[in-house]
Amino acid sequence: MSQFSDHKLLIDVGNSNIKWSFMGDYSSTSVTDFRVDMLPNSDNTWASCVAHCDILAGADNINYVDPDYQSFGLECGYDNPQELGTDRYLGLVAAKDLYKNNNIVIVDVGSAVTFDVLLSSGLHSGGLIMPGLSALRSSFDKFSTNDQSEQAAPLASSTKDAWMSGTNLMLINAIKLQIDGYKDMYADSTIIFTGGGAQKVLRRLSGNHKYHEDLVLYGLSIYAQSIIKKL
Repeated sequence: MSQFSDHKLLIDVGNSNIKWSFMGDYSSTSVTDFRVDMLPNSDNTWASCVAHCDILAGADNINYVDPDYQSFGLECGYDNPQELGTDRYLGLVAAKDLYKNNNIVIVDVGSAVTFDVLLSSGLHSGGLIMPGLSALRSSFDKFSTNDQSEQAAPLASSTKDAWMSGTNLMLINAIKLQIDGYKDMYADSTIIFTGGGAQKVLRRLSGNHKYHEDLVLYGLSIYAQSIIKKL
């Protein structure tokens, strides 16, 4: 996207992964494998951090997101806007820019799965948070596994396969149910998927859904540019 063509280093630190973009190049790694020296040198660095902020210790001159929840034509639907994570806030900023005048549902599939509804008026109507696949598969000690492979057979012939397929189908069906409900509530909604697990889920869903791998970074670029213009 053109938002990434300038000299800003954009960093998105999530619960499991860290992503960054610089001069049109996009990189991602797990927070456990990340080192600060992986980042390119930049004197114009912006970061969103919802967890593991300490992994950026040693990086110079980072501008962290300080959301203005009434900016960019948005109105936060949370009673306490500060509870809305910066990643979800930036996703809303990006979605409004990309799909102007649309009702929008953002589905971020990661360590957690989040849903946010943004009306064409700019009102964020609220959202939901549910466990991601990793959390589901570790929720019952007897069957717990770190295996994140895709498996969704309707019937299985072993306990392992039954757990793998059952948890995956649980996630997919929950997401589908929510999307169907939101589409009934908000006419002509644009459904946007993002997050590390989004493509696996999309393969199991029907419908003309949008996919943006870098939605948060795109929103971060818009946010950074707006701050720079005010300086």
